[in-house]
Amino acid sequence: MTRPSAVAVADDREPRVHRLGHDAPAPGLKTPGRRWRSERRRPTARRGLRLRPATALFAAALGFGLLAGATAGLAAEPSIDLQRSLVKVHVESAGLLAVFAHRHLISALLAGGRLRASGTPDLEVYFEARALAVEDPELSPADRSQVQATMLGPQVLDVERHPEIRFRSTAVEPRDAATWSVEGVLALHGQTRPLRFTVERRDGHYEGSVILKQTDFGIVPIRLAAGTVRVRDEIRIDFQIVLVERET
Repeated sequence: MTRPSAVAVADDREPRVHRLGHDAPAPGLKTPGRRWRSERRRPTARRGLRLRPATALFAAALGFGLLAGATAGLAAEPSIDLQRSLVKVHVESAGLLAVFAHRHLISALLAGGRLRASGTPDLEVYFEARALAVEDPELSPADRSQVQATMLGPQVLDVERHPEIRFRSTAVEPRDAATWSVEGVLALHGQTRPLRFTVERRDGHYEGSVILKQTDFGIVPIRLAAGTVRVRDEIRIDFQIVLVERET
C-alpha cells in the first residue's frame, strides 16, 4: 500500500509583511527556525485636552463674566408695555356731503417691538391689522360693525393677505434730551414706504404723530353716495409708547 504524495496547496491570500527588528523577508518566503510577528499596529488612543486648575478657573470666570455682561445689557433695555402702548388712527371725510359724514377714530394696542433711547437710539413697533377697532361714539352699534367689516375687508386693509403693520427706524437723531427726529419705513398693505416724524418724551411716555396717504400704500379711499361722501386720502396716526416700569 502506497502513501499518497503530499500535494502543495497554493494560498491566494495576500501574504502579510513581517518584521524581526530588521528587513523582513520577501512576501511568500518563509524562513525556518525564526518566529515572525505580524506587523499590525494597534490604534493609539487620543488623549483629551486637559487644563491646569488655574487655567480652567480663569476660563470659567471669563465665561461667567461675559454672560453676566450680556444679561446686564439686556436688563438695561426696558421692554414695551403692550397693555398701555397703542396707536390711534384719525380718518376724516371729504366731498360735497362731508359735513353729514362721520369722522372715524380707530385704535389698536401694540403687539410687540422695542424702543432704545440711550446709546444708539432705535425704534421698531408692530401690531396686528385685525386688532384695529372702530371707536366712533356717534355711530350705532350696527353702523360701527359695518364700518369695522369694511375697514378689515379686501376694500381697505385686506387683513387676510396683510395681517401685520410694522414700522422700523433707519435713523434716529436726538434734538434735545426729550425729543428725537425719526426716519424709517412703514410696511402696510403689502407696501413699504419711508416715513419721518418726531418723537417726544412726556411723563415717561414716548409720543408722536405722522400723516400719510392711503394711496401710497395701494389703498383706495372709500366713496359713498356716488362720490358725494368719501374718505380723505390723508390720515393721521398718533402713537403712545409706554415702557415697563422697573422694580426698585
